[in-house]
Order: sequence, then C-alpha cells, then structure tokens
Amino acid sequence: SLVPQKEPTADRASTYKPLQTLPMLAEKSEINSVHIGPTGTMVSTIRGEEQLPQFTLTRLGQPDDTNLALYVAPCVHILFQPRDCTAIWSSASSPWDGSVAVGTSNSVILVNETLSTYISDTRVVPPQRTDATDEPRSGDNNIHSVKNDSDVLAVEFLSPPTLAAGLRNGRVELVDRRTRSEDKTLSIRHPSSVSHIKRLDERYVVVCGLENSLCMYDLRFSHPPSPSKEYAYPTRPVVEYEHENEYRLDLGFDIDCDAGLIAAGKTAISLSSIYSTT
Repeated sequence: SLVPQKEPTADRASTYKPLQTLPMLAEKSEINSVHIGPTGTMVSTIRGEEQLPQFTLTRLGQPDDTNLALYVAPCVHILFQPRDCTAIWSSASSPWDGSVAVGTSNSVILVNETLSTYISDTRVVPPQRTDATDEPRSGDNNIHSVKNDSDVLAVEFLSPPTLAAGLRNGRVELVDRRTRSEDKTLSIRHPSSVSHIKRLDERYVVVCGLENSLCMYDLRFSHPPSPSKEYAYPTRPVVEYEHENEYRLDLGFDIDCDAGLIAAGKTAISLSSIYSTT
C-alpha cells in the first residue's frame, strides 16, 4: 500500500512512499472487526474460536507522518471479556464521539464516550483485563449491556443517542443510549439474518442480509406491533435491491452517500445506485 507524501500541484504529480506497518495487538484468534472513532479510540473484536470472545479498546497516540512508531507507542489497551457470551460478531464506533458498540451472541454492549477519561494516552501500560459488565474504576456508568434473544450480527450508530442492532432472526432493533434499561424498539423485520446496517441519514437505513436480501427502509414507519397480523411478516421496504448472497456473513459491504452508491462483495464487487434498483 502507498500513501501520498506531498500534495500534487499543476506541474508536479504526487510522490509516494511505502506505508509503514507496525504490530499493535497479537492474538491467537482472528480479529473479526476493527473501528477507529473520531477521538482516537479503536475497538477490535475476537469472535471466540481459539480463545474466549473479547474486545479491546485502544487509545491511540497522535499521528506522525514521518514516524508511525510515535503514533503506536503511546497506545493503551483495555481488554474486555463479556460474561455469558459465546461469540462477538460486530462492533461500531460513533462518528459523533468516542462511544463504542459491540454485538455479541446475546447482547449489545455500549461503551460510553466518558470511558476514555481514564484511558490515559500519556503512558504505556499492558492490556488490562476486565469484565464488560463491571463498572469502570472511576465509578461512572460507562458500560451498559442490553440483552437480546438472538445473535447481534450488525451494529450501527444512527444518531448521537440512537443505535441500531441487526439480529440473526432478522429483527433490527433501536436502542436509546440515554437510558440504562433493557428497553429496545423493533423498527424493522428484515426477510433474513442481518449482516450489515448502514445509515443514509436520520430517516433511512440500508440493511443487508442473507438469502439475497438488500433493502432500504424508512425509520419513520416502524414495524407493526404485536399482536397485529402484519407483525409476523417482513417490513415493507422503500427500495429492494438485487443482491447475491445466500448464506455468508463475512462478505464486504459499504455505501457512499455522497456518490449515491452501494458496494457489495462476493467473487466480484457489485455497485448499485442507492436510490433506484437499476
């Protein structure tokens, strides 16, 4: 990989230098998700195959274009091993602050922005192990777990207080971060297991799943409540896209709102317009 060394000008093209790489975490199992938030807090997760399911918060140092070691050296790691959890499937960083969400086999774990107040970025310490349901040492209520009856395969921050969780049973539930209750709202019933959720804006989301399912939904129209007869059926989407993925959860997927494109991976990358089916 290459990164530009200088900005191009009218009479000179960019010059490039090799991208520096330095190891940060050494794990026995594969790291299945990594996200870096705007405040420099990185979350990485291990599903739980060769070792127990766990996620790590890393407080990164300040970037340095000439010496990546100065960026990595001040890192501080805190490792969490959730209770009663058989797998960790997903994670996300809030684009508004340093908050983090992690999807497990039976819950959504919310780590609030204020957790970083006791992750010092001025000294090097070894990874510290703590239970994800324990309160932080500062006494603040910074970690909160919302239980689910299905694997949480996807998480996405929709707004500063609102998180969407996509479940193996096809439900997309909304969680309000401002409360510490177990309450959650069924917003969407997708036709199959949810593998990815992407926010378009405050009203619309795109949900990708198995069984060739890829849909845009309007969050203003929640799924009909139980015991209505429509409750058991999938939510009506705004747009339904052509998509090919019968059973894999690990295929790449992303959207570009500015370009109006959806990108989905398999043996090749397929591009679709966000606002039409063609």
